[in-house]
Amino acid sequence: MNRLRLGSPACVHPDDVLRFMEEVLPQLDKLDFIERYVWFRAGLDNKSLGTSALFDGAGKLTRLGECYRDA
Repeated sequence: MNRLRLGSPACVHPDDVLRFMEEVLPQLDKLDFIERYVWFRAGLDNKSLGTSALFDGAGKLTRLGECYRDA
């Protein structure tokens, strides 16, 4: 696997992304054949990926960033 995403990022609400992360990341951690994974990083102002941002404009973790950190 080289990519995993929830629909078109520009059309997905951050709450939906959070639910996706909460469900999928623990499953990835359990799989023996997944060595590591990374979340594609973008700022909140990014039109395509802003709803998946891990950091806000001040560099603080968003709710998604906290979820990813704690996964």
